[in-house]
Amino acid sequence: MVEYDQEVIIMNKSVYSLVLMDDVVDQVDRLAYAMHTNRSNMVNQILAEYCSMLTPEKRMRSTLEQLAQLLGEVGFQSLAQPTGSMLMVRSALNYKYNPSVRYRVELFRKLEPEFGQLQVQLRTQNRELIYYVNEFMGFWVKLEEKYLNHPRSIVENGRFYRNLRFDLKFRNQPELMGESIKDYVNHLDRALKLYFEYLDRPAIAAGMIEEVMREYIARGKGVI
Repeated sequence: MVEYDQEVIIMNKSVYSLVLMDDVVDQVDRLAYAMHTNRSNMVNQILAEYCSMLTPEKRMRSTLEQLAQLLGEVGFQSLAQPTGSMLMVRSALNYKYNPSVRYRVELFRKLEPEFGQLQVQLRTQNRELIYYVNEFMGFWVKLEEKYLNHPRSIVENGRFYRNLRFDLKFRNQPELMGESIKDYVNHLDRALKLYFEYLDRPAIAAGMIEEVMREYIARGKGVI
């Protein structure tokens, strides 16, 4: 798995004493529980939003909401979301019993140098199918090394991991970040389906997949 630094260096924090009504604290605790966070962080989010500040939680929520909408528009099916920092969708391959490919986007609280990670996994035990997907992913990784000058992805244990690199265009624009992730996921999914469409003609498939990569870079949405 691609490793990433989980250290949080977003903004300075200090300890303050607040006098609050018990009923208010009860409501804050309920919100914190529903949002999978603690009381202090929940109070911080509430005050930051009231002051129109963009917190990491608000940024992640806006990004994932935009991403879910855009992926839904191009045919991806949403799955149950385990946390507020993660989005899971799936797409079907036109191969035998139409196995599904799951795309999981996880966002980090920090932005730089990488603001998240994409994980791609095929939901199957079919060894032949897993072999083909690994072959495709290995070719895609080589294209990224060729066109992006350095690797941002890795294939490991039948899964594809892709770290998402921050672009200055994204600062204070979570919706643009969502558009950029959608652009990458959509191109990757298109390339994967082309690979299976031309499975018996690998040379043609390779050329078409490379063209998808060039198209992705040329679109200028923010190469992540």
